[in-house]
Amino acid sequence: SISAFRFPSTNAWGLRAAHFAEDFESCEIEVLVPLGMHDMLTVKHHEAICAELDVKGVFYGLVDADGSVVLYELRPPLLQAPP
Repeated sequence: SISAFRFPSTNAWGLRAAHFAEDFESCEIEVLVPLGMHDMLTVKHHEAICAELDVKGVFYGLVDADGSVVLYELRPPLLQAPP
């Protein structure tokens, strides 16, 4: 399922949807926030969005004047234990 919503703190729009693993063994809720080319995003704002929605990371869709979109994902790095 997918839903559109507004952030109470910023009045910006976002999309929330379920993202299933290829094997359908797991599912994670993902968030996409569209940004115009003149919108500003700070790390503090990103962290507030993650806290408000209780997610680890957010996808941002940067939309240019022609309507083309570049997708960025911001989330903490996945650290692996040394071999």
